[in-house]
Amino acid sequence: MKLKFYINSNKEKIYTLDEEIQGQKTQDAHYKFVKIKDASHSNRLKIQKNTKTYSKR
Repeated sequence: MKLKFYINSNKEKIYTLDEEIQGQKTQDAHYKFVKIKDASHSNRLKIQKNTKTYSKR
C-alpha cells in the first residue's frame, strides 16, 4: 500500500491510500516520516506549525 495524493477544489493536496477519489486518479506521494515525539521541543513546534492536516478519504 502506497501513500497517494490528489488536488481538491481548493488547490490543496489531500493525502490518502485510495487509488481513486471521486472519479479522479490519485498520484504517488513523495514523503518522509517525521516522529514528532522524538523531535526536540523547539523543533517540534516548528514541525507542527509547518505540517498540514492529512485526511484519509
